Amino acid sequence: MATFSIPAVSLALAQVSQPGDSALAQFVKLLALWGPIIVIIYFFLVVPQQRQRKRVEQLQNALKAGDKVVLTCGIYGTIVGVENDTVQLRVAEQMRIRVSKQSVASLQAEPKES
Repeated sequence: MATFSIPAVSLALAQVSQPGDSALAQFVKLLALWGPIIVIIYFFLVVPQQRQRKRVEQLQNALKAGDKVVLTCGIYGTIVGVENDTVQLRVAEQMRIRVSKQSVASLQAEPKES
């Protein structure tokens, strides 16, 4: 039987292996145990993260003057100009800053009427 340096893998392999199993049979059994776990982790962690990244990229590419945005650092402002990779943001009456489009995290939520 092959020895593994990862305790969980060697424990799982020891539980499913039979005395006459070949290395390929042991690998298939191990894959049958860990495969579903890897697939579940992929669909719960990787796929939602990819969707979120895609939504943020679409938002950043669709920015236009007048949009009220929130930057990743928490600064709120209104876009007054859009250039190639940067936007000019009005954060106060007489204060404008130029920031990268990638620093825009989201649009500001509309105020709720009570």
